[in-house]
Amino acid sequence: KKFSDFKDVFMLTEKVAPNPVKFKFALSNTRPTTGNLALSFACNCYPEELYLLGLDFGFRHEEKTHVAESIIYKNKAFQTQNAGRSQLPVQANFSDAETVLTQPYFNQARQMAERAIESVDGRVKVFNCSDGALVRGAEPLRAEQIALRAYDKQADIDLIRSSFRPLRAGEDWEPFPMAGEQLLSLYKKGLLNELKMKKFNWFKFAKIVDSIDHMVLKRLPRKSVVEGDMRLEPYMEVVRELLIMWYRFLCFGNNEHEWQQVYEVGYQELAALIEDMHWDDL
Repeated sequence: KKFSDFKDVFMLTEKVAPNPVKFKFALSNTRPTTGNLALSFACNCYPEELYLLGLDFGFRHEEKTHVAESIIYKNKAFQTQNAGRSQLPVQANFSDAETVLTQPYFNQARQMAERAIESVDGRVKVFNCSDGALVRGAEPLRAEQIALRAYDKQADIDLIRSSFRPLRAGEDWEPFPMAGEQLLSLYKKGLLNELKMKKFNWFKFAKIVDSIDHMVLKRLPRKSVVEGDMRLEPYMEVVRELLIMWYRFLCFGNNEHEWQQVYEVGYQELAALIEDMHWDDL
């Protein structure tokens, strides 16, 4: 339903994502913003020139982090939650301002943009026309300085559209060595074994909270752990969040008896959720 306003929808594969199969080509440096995704895709199209417009990654005035119409300004709490509080000075793109302000989220986006540009190894000439932060690998250029030329873009549009064809097994992707349902079953078994304690121990539980992913993956057969296979990540993310909540409840205990009670109840609840995890094949 969310795609109903678009005539055509094109889907891209990300390298660092829980993909159902192993894609032979996938994009990197696609996050955290949609601008990063667009830039990564554009770089991988290898045009002669690429112009960055509106990818500021910074702002000149602390109270103006987005365009005036942005949803970010609905209320102060919404702005703080989504953009953060801290202000970081970074080098400006244009020389008339030595620095601009940025925030951790925008700064991460800028760094990922720099990686995307670096990945094409100089094969694309990139110009940064945005009045914001300097982006390494992109030459600062005012928008009015762009040398316009006659250009019929239809041929390039058709070429890009033609690349979005149905993917072919063997040519574009291949299955992972172990089926998802079997992999999840092994993960659940290993997870329950690692969480189980006859007597609650703070040191062991803290180790579980810090290292549960590594502890469980070590239990899996070697052939099941393949580089780039992130199919378990959605399940692991849920478990990590619940472990943190469980840890917080334990912190309210005052003695070994209360800690044991909270541990046992928490284990029963989490074990039930883990048992209920299932794999849906598309």
